[in-house]
Amino acid sequence: MRETEDQLRIIPQFCFPDAKDWEPVENFPSEMFSFVLTGEDGSRRFGYCRRLLPSGKGKRLPEVYCIVSHLGCFNLFSKVLDEVERRRALSPALVQPFMRAIMEAQFPAPGRTITIKTFLPGSGTEVMELCRPSDSRLEHVDFECLFSCLSLRLLLRVLGSLLLERRVIFTADKLRLEIFILTQHTLKSSPLRQPNRRWH
Repeated sequence: MRETEDQLRIIPQFCFPDAKDWEPVENFPSEMFSFVLTGEDGSRRFGYCRRLLPSGKGKRLPEVYCIVSHLGCFNLFSKVLDEVERRRALSPALVQPFMRAIMEAQFPAPGRTITIKTFLPGSGTEVMELCRPSDSRLEHVDFECLFSCLSLRLLLRVLGSLLLERRVIFTADKLRLEIFILTQHTLKSSPLRQPNRRWH
């Protein structure tokens, strides 16, 4: 319980890891990123974030919508956050009913789809289908970024460390520019060892 409280307390730091560098801006393209919180027992919680600039005039700070789940389904939660951003652009009041409908729905089993019905003023009732892949471990993996940023020698060292279950930490000099690449590397390096299974 205490570990859960500690993890919840640090989530804002993952949503705004570069908060000290931020100044109010007039334009900011929205960005999607994710993070993983690993518990002492090896359990994982995945955070899916959409950082965007709220509508308005003049300079303002961005805000983040973050979904935390024990399930690693990047594409599914990305679709949910796309809809959150669309509704947020129309009116902030439209986000909460949509998220409530998502939370009240039964999460789809692997390979299954659920249908969410929500009301949107001006459009009426909208239907959204959320499909959970049969195996979501590799659904978002595009190794091109990993291969373009790491030499073959370094990539083999990372793979060796992962197979030996060592901790691997990726860092970047420019967080705002590299947060996407870091997230991608972290999520992509884990599937490098995907065919391997531990037998106890």
